[in-house]
Amino acid sequence: MLKKILVSTAIFAAIFASGSAVYAQADKAMAAQKDMPAYELIEDNLESKTFEKMQVISGSAREGTSFSLSLYWFKADNGKSIIAKKKETGSAAINGEWLHQDTAEWKVGPSGIFVQPVTLEIGKNKLVLNITDTAGNKAERVWEIELQEEAMVKEHINSYVFKDINKAIENPGQK
Repeated sequence: MLKKILVSTAIFAAIFASGSAVYAQADKAMAAQKDMPAYELIEDNLESKTFEKMQVISGSAREGTSFSLSLYWFKADNGKSIIAKKKETGSAAINGEWLHQDTAEWKVGPSGIFVQPVTLEIGKNKLVLNITDTAGNKAERVWEIELQEEAMVKEHINSYVFKDINKAIENPGQK
């Protein structure tokens, strides 16, 4: 009988000891999370020019960090996006206004990671990411990304490449 009580007590103590060891590991992880930066973005996928209409803002941050992502599209004075204009002289490519398209807001959950897709408009786009951590610290990141139509770019390049060839075919004796 005494042997059963000692074995039961040893098993009971082992169960409680293993439970406290697991909680001790969790406390170390929480302490390490407090020392991490408020946020970290993965920026490899954000380029200044792209053919990809769908872009993704992703990264890691402390739980509770708030994000607000606003998308703007550049409308040139002539009503077309900057991509639709041929290279113009003067400041014509600069004149215009940024039109607000969409805003998305979210908070980071317990995993500490976030992924936010954004759909670009044809032409010049501006992404404005506002970040507020749980302590109230604020930061802002801005990217300008130009979405180009692949067919339009190919046509533009081909017009320059084949211009001299077409001249040579039309006027075989001239250089």
